[in-house]
Amino acid sequence: MKTYYVPVAPKACPRPRVTKRGHAFMPKAYTDWKKSVVAWLFEQWDGETFTEGVTVNIMAVFKRRSSTPKKRPNRELKISKPDVDNCAKAILDSMVECKILHDDNLVCILNIEKWYAALGEEPHMYIEVDNA
Repeated sequence: MKTYYVPVAPKACPRPRVTKRGHAFMPKAYTDWKKSVVAWLFEQWDGETFTEGVTVNIMAVFKRRSSTPKKRPNRELKISKPDVDNCAKAILDSMVECKILHDDNLVCILNIEKWYAALGEEPHMYIEVDNA
């Protein structure tokens, strides 16, 4: 099993934007986010690429809401947007780009959790990949 820690706030994969002439592109904020995630993943990558079925577990920890009282210091489940499938898509695409996964169609089992950060905790992502 390989584990990766990315100290970057999770983000959902947006829909491509289209120009008047029909050229599709991804928003700059997303491409910048993806570059930073790929850099963190590549730094932890041991050179081995998964080429067979895998199980992926993702824990996405989002910024704590400022309205959460300090008497509730623990993590709380995030039941608002973005959708988990869009978060997973963004993370899996980053893993393919830095060559951890040969292709994201190799993912046979996917578990993803969305949380708000605990008091004093920074947003981050924790990813586990194992052969299926």
